[in-house]
Amino acid sequence: MNSPVGNKQADVYAFTNELLEMVFKETRYEIVYKDASWDDMLFGLKEHTADLIISSMPTSYEAEKDFSFSAMFLSLGDIFVTRKNISAANFGDFNGKIIAIQEHAPLLSTFQSYPNVNITYYQSTPQALEEIASSKIDGALIPYISLASFLSEEYRYLLKFSNNKYTNTGLRLVSLKEMQQQVIRTFNTRLATLIEDGSLEKLLIKWNLVL
Repeated sequence: MNSPVGNKQADVYAFTNELLEMVFKETRYEIVYKDASWDDMLFGLKEHTADLIISSMPTSYEAEKDFSFSAMFLSLGDIFVTRKNISAANFGDFNGKIIAIQEHAPLLSTFQSYPNVNITYYQSTPQALEEIASSKIDGALIPYISLASFLSEEYRYLLKFSNNKYTNTGLRLVSLKEMQQQVIRTFNTRLATLIEDGSLEKLLIKWNLVL
């Protein structure tokens, strides 16, 4: 399946480390990093060998029964990509046209309102971009960071991107329900300050995580 961060894993890791250092400096909290699989991370939370994890787990009603989430600090949400020569205000203008979504991705409820849009699937971001540019398909929903990974100057010239993100996927701190609440509150407060003073945007630019 197409990775939501494309080939940006190292940049995302470095960005996250630096952000956490900025957020928690001059606090009593000590950051200890451990690389682990998804199953091991969940096991660590449940066995209390980890206090928090960094995860793109969706914030749903069901998930919030078991976990507490911080504010999102890096969006991985899908944005819509199409050619610059296509004039369209919304998905209704793509009736009879082809829009691709990630293979194995759930069909967005958005498309239930546009039954005449033809939905297909892509296996990788480079495939989706090439098929849009070559007019094989008319648009695609592509994870933001993955798109930033593969966006060449040629594609910037040919393609355009929506400002909206159509999924709420992103990186957050996650703890067991009602655990580590003070840490999450501290993180959210300091993150809001970094957003307001422009520091977060500068950090995103430093690690090439913007389009």
